[in-house]
Amino acid sequence: MELPYIRIRKINELIKEIPIDFIKPENEFRVKELSTLLQISKSSASNFIVSLKALGFIEGKKKFRFTKLGEKYAKLIIRGQESEAREILREHIKNFGYFQIVLQKLKVRGKLTIEEIGNILALHYDKAWKDVATVKNYGASVASVLDFIGFGIYRDGALLAVNEKVKEETEFVAPDVNVKKIFSILKALYPSGSDIHTLSQRLETKEGRLSVELGCCILLGLVKRSAKGYYEVTEYGKELIDPLVVENEKKRKFRLAILKSPYRIILVRLLEKNKTVGLTVKEIGELLEYEFRKKWNEKTKQSYAKKFIDWLKFSEILSREKGGYQLKVDLLKEELSKTLNTEATEESLSKSVSKSDLIKYYLLGKSIGQIIGKTQEIDIDEIVGNILMFCREEEFEDLAEDWKSDYQLFKEIGDCRIFLRDIRMLEKVLGVMSK
Repeated sequence: MELPYIRIRKINELIKEIPIDFIKPENEFRVKELSTLLQISKSSASNFIVSLKALGFIEGKKKFRFTKLGEKYAKLIIRGQESEAREILREHIKNFGYFQIVLQKLKVRGKLTIEEIGNILALHYDKAWKDVATVKNYGASVASVLDFIGFGIYRDGALLAVNEKVKEETEFVAPDVNVKKIFSILKALYPSGSDIHTLSQRLETKEGRLSVELGCCILLGLVKRSAKGYYEVTEYGKELIDPLVVENEKKRKFRLAILKSPYRIILVRLLEKNKTVGLTVKEIGELLEYEFRKKWNEKTKQSYAKKFIDWLKFSEILSREKGGYQLKVDLLKEELSKTLNTEATEESLSKSVSKSDLIKYYLLGKSIGQIIGKTQEIDIDEIVGNILMFCREEEFEDLAEDWKSDYQLFKEIGDCRIFLRDIRMLEKVLGVMSK
């Protein structure tokens, strides 16, 4: 049973040094030829071959050649299409028992050291590895592959399960990243996320600086920590980089991201003080300094202010006018009001709605049906809000859309009977016959 002995990053680096013609399945090669081609020792070339063979990318005994799958993977790596290569390997991993064994243990334990992974492999495949360094090397190689394809996070000699949630509060960091870099971060993290070390290499950004930039993205609701040291794009963040979403819609979504984030306090303060015209970089910098309870030098204040202005200009909250910048007051007030109302409603609903008993919700729906058949005064906003929350929690997205649509009609015609069809559909999806 072959097991990878080289970590995936090194494997990919070596693949990039191989000429395209060399990886064609009809081309056979020996260890010595590969050693000469890559200018590495025979021992390193042999380990490289063992690792490629363990992944199903080459076949042979004394003479070797790339498989069709190996050729496809290698070409993607050589062309810099790492995401596509990752997807191929992710699907292919399901065919290998040793990965599934480690994944099963990882799911139960939540965390495995590379020595533990090596021992699991040695025990299962009856390997007589006496040297601890060898055990750890095999463990690290397997861990690196699982990290690369997003099935785990390999860091500091251990593999962490991706589903291990990390309770971390994000510090309210100053706006220290421009819009262009935010989009670069989102694209670099899509589709399967990354640890900060790999991401810093991908973006050519130091980890300390990137940590601050990620903090801004998290506060904006565009990035999330799915595990310690591991970051992913949120569903909302994915909408921003969707190539089918038009530019104006991206600007609107980014605007809403700001208004839903802690950064909106700056805009609220400007509205409160009626300071909306003739804004300068210096004034915004001083306001940021005040709200963050910091003491910055002039250069730092200017840097933060310019980046925050960049956010506001892209999201069309701010425009450049003679004598300074100007807030689009009407647009800002309207969308800020919508955001605050939505948050208040969601907070109220989160206290009143529970997911533990489906029959309870059915009875709620039934009672609503009885209520709307009467003429007494009812709080239809609260009723519809409760039903929408229920539908979303139970992933009845189509039902939720029907309720939202009919609620808009209700506001126009004022007739509660518009909801009778929705209640019948709710009864149907719950599998309960109405009497």
